[in-house]
Formats: sequence, C-alpha cells, structure tokens
Amino acid sequence: FIFYLLDSYNIELISQRFKYLFRHMAGVIITAGLLALFFFFQPDIRSGRGVFLVCLALVGAGTYFWRLAFLSLFKKGLVNPKKLIIIGSESAGETLFHAIKDNPGYHVLGLMNDDDALLPPSSPVPAISGGPIALKKMVKNREVDILVLANSHVKDLELLKTALDCKLDGIMVCDMPTFYETMTGKVPVGHATDSWFVFAPLLGARKSVFNTKLKRPLDITLSYFGLLLTLPLALVIAVAVKLDSPGPVLYRQRRVGLNGKIF
Repeated sequence: FIFYLLDSYNIELISQRFKYLFRHMAGVIITAGLLALFFFFQPDIRSGRGVFLVCLALVGAGTYFWRLAFLSLFKKGLVNPKKLIIIGSESAGETLFHAIKDNPGYHVLGLMNDDDALLPPSSPVPAISGGPIALKKMVKNREVDILVLANSHVKDLELLKTALDCKLDGIMVCDMPTFYETMTGKVPVGHATDSWFVFAPLLGARKSVFNTKLKRPLDITLSYFGLLLTLPLALVIAVAVKLDSPGPVLYRQRRVGLNGKIF
C-alpha cells in the first residue's frame, strides 16, 4: 500500500533507477515506522527486533532487485515509449538525446531546427525538416507525444505558435532544462538561461517562518548532534588524512553566502 501511494508501481519511475531507489527506500522506512507503531500498540503479536530487521532488509532488497529484473525482462512488452521531438538547437538536442537514449519510456523522433538550412549534417539525433507544417501533420496523425523546446533558441514565431497549438491539443510541451532535470535529476548548466531560473521553482528561496526563524537554530542543533556522534570516526579520519597527504587536515576556502556575505 505504501509503495502504491509513492507511485512505485509506475514502470517509467522504475526505469529511472536512482530516483526509484530513493523512492523505494522511503517506502521501506515508512513501512518500518508504521509497523513499529503497530507492534507498540499490539505487543501480543509483535516479533523480535532481530527478526523484524532481517525481514525488513530482505523484503526491501528483494522487492527492489525483483522489480529491476522484471523490468529488464519484460520492458519491451510493458513500456510503450513516448515519442518525443526536440525543437531548437543542435547542442541541446544532442545533450537530451544522450541523456534519454537508454530510457525505455522515451523515443526521440528527431530534432526540428528553426531553419532547415541549419540542420546538422552529422548528428546522432535525426533531423526533421518541414517546420510548422510538418509538425502540425505529425501531431494530427498522433505521431508525437512530447515536444521539448530548447530554451531561448527557438526564434521562429510560427513554430512557437504551432507548439502552443500542440499543447492545447493535449501534447506535453516543456523546456529542455526542466525535462532534462526531471529525467536525470541534474540541471544542464550549459542550456539553462536566466529566464529559466526566473520561472523554475527554487526550494528554500521563498521567505517563510521556517526559513527566517527556525532553520538556523535547527541546523546548528542537528550539526552539534552529528558532530558528537561522528567525533570518534572523525579523529581516525583526521589521522589518516594527515598520514596520507601533506597540508592541513581541514580544507578552508572562502565562499559567498546570503546577501553576498563572505564566510
């Protein structure tokens, strides 16, 4: 039930292995907490702590590796890849193509440039010519599911208008940095412009009671506890660093913090 709530049965999520691993671990941890709470209020049916932890580890590892094996065996029959067209620059198209070429959930149909004369002659991404007319035809024939716009590179207004029409027709339209980040968990720095950062949701940037009042004391408190718990190990690591390499054990460097303050 917890896996269901976390969308862990989503085949596309399982194909994104690192993202799925964290989602899976969260499900196991939540389940462990709920079971511990249940056994606390029902002491007559609880099992030993050792048995509980062993079962939890076996179930967590077993379900994770079984799903990966299941996906690798049957992904061709289970996953209906979504057909994708990249509109914009050659470099953004190649970057996105290499990021998702091994993902069974997506199939890159090709790259559509503003100007057919600028289509790359030797690119791993197949070129799609014809501009807005060809795009409208493909959308009408249901040959495309997703349009990815290479941010700030599309200058053909007619092509942009066609992309808007596609969105109104139910086709998923998104910018390249957002789609890339969703797929890989990383921001494509070379293709992220200022306008993208303006509209991208930045966690922690908005002023709130937590940010302004609670976060700093909480950070300090947790840091002290963490330092106390890891102090014995830190001493051993400090000695090992000193024996292994020259210079001081602690690395110091000036950084820029909030409001440009150097620390």
